[in-house]
Amino acid sequence: MQTTDVGLPRLAAIAGFLGVVALLVVVAVRNDPPPRPAPATTPPPDYDVMEAPADAELFGQVLSVVDAAMHDGIWYLVDPAGNQVHRVDPAAPHALHTFGGRGQGPGEFPRPPNGIVVHGDSIVILDYQVVHVFGPGGQHYSDRPVRMSVGCSIWDALSLSGTLSFLIRCFNPAGITFHVLREEHDGSLTELASRPRAALGNATEGTVVMGRHPNGLLFGLPYDDCLELFGYDGASVGEECHGWIERLPWPEMTAEMKAEFEALEEAGRSYGIEMQLPDGLPPFLGVSVTSAGKLVYTAPSPHDDRASRLLTRSATGRQTVVPVRSAPIMIVDGDHVLLGWEELEGTRLLFMEIPEA
Repeated sequence: MQTTDVGLPRLAAIAGFLGVVALLVVVAVRNDPPPRPAPATTPPPDYDVMEAPADAELFGQVLSVVDAAMHDGIWYLVDPAGNQVHRVDPAAPHALHTFGGRGQGPGEFPRPPNGIVVHGDSIVILDYQVVHVFGPGGQHYSDRPVRMSVGCSIWDALSLSGTLSFLIRCFNPAGITFHVLREEHDGSLTELASRPRAALGNATEGTVVMGRHPNGLLFGLPYDDCLELFGYDGASVGEECHGWIERLPWPEMTAEMKAEFEALEEAGRSYGIEMQLPDGLPPFLGVSVTSAGKLVYTAPSPHDDRASRLLTRSATGRQTVVPVRSAPIMIVDGDHVLLGWEELEGTRLLFMEIPEA
């Protein structure tokens, strides 16, 4: 297996040159948006961001990592290529425990799992319209459907105030929409927010994000100037703006990329779609919050868009790069970050705490 850019799985979809219909971005216009910072000149790192450092542990059983979460000091890694979940203790990385697996039986995944959330003491694995619930040791508790319309699937989830909130993507002939739905204790779903999308003839992944905030959850499009903020009761309470994040241009296309994009343009025209790329890369791909209440953004690296870096906002309102190594796999959970590099023999992983920035 070749090394893939799973640290930016949704960036490739946004770019459009890797087989998904290219993005037609409709950027919301706001009154008096915050000023955008001028592109900064960031010195290149003294290492190759696509190569694992010597202290990264090789896990031969881990074929891929698309999402991960930490619970009581243990990392749980979603491996869609292997159709399984890996339980890893950073203090004893060789004691790897795996559960799940492909199948139709209890605790098995009929399709590759695509996400994870810790809910109380349960490990909840996302599988399109189904959630698989496990205990911290990997013991299977239940498999249950989440009631939603045909054509919809779970894209992400957060555990807030004893309930689960799902980021849902729905595709139908009228277009693509994203919704934030809170699951009530009786299993019903309450919509907190939605975002319509243009009909592109195919799903454009990864342009909408949902993330934790000290006062609730954030939802919106990174290309906008702000994300909408919802309180723990589900009410809209304001917004969190990110105009301070440096905007990066698209990397120069290779001849192969140009040919692929031209083919996508031609395919789009057959559906009556005039496709175009945004002015640059998305300013960030995900947002999370530390135990101290600081927002941390996972963003494309300016030196290789296949890798990610961590950003936060300084006390003066400027972009600050968190001193964590850039990597193609970068998943943040609270004060911890998982870095990874896929190789032929497996995946190399590095477990770190986020330094104060």
